[in-house]
Amino acid sequence: LFLDYLFGVQELYRVQLGVSEKNTPAIKLYERLGFQREGYCREQYLDRETGDFSGTISYAILREEWLSDRAESET
Repeated sequence: LFLDYLFGVQELYRVQLGVSEKNTPAIKLYERLGFQREGYCREQYLDRETGDFSGTISYAILREEWLSDRAESET
């Protein structure tokens, strides 16, 4: 619904996001929604509990891709 709002009402051309490489459920969701992986920033965040660094994966989706996926799912 949020992407429908961003692309339909706000008429954005592109939506992008960053997600921790350790957040597997979110990554699966974004890819299922049609987001494309565009980049990786290594060792961007420090986990204070473990002392380990983790990276961030960048994803984006374009309006045409979202509309195309929506049209296909309606048929």
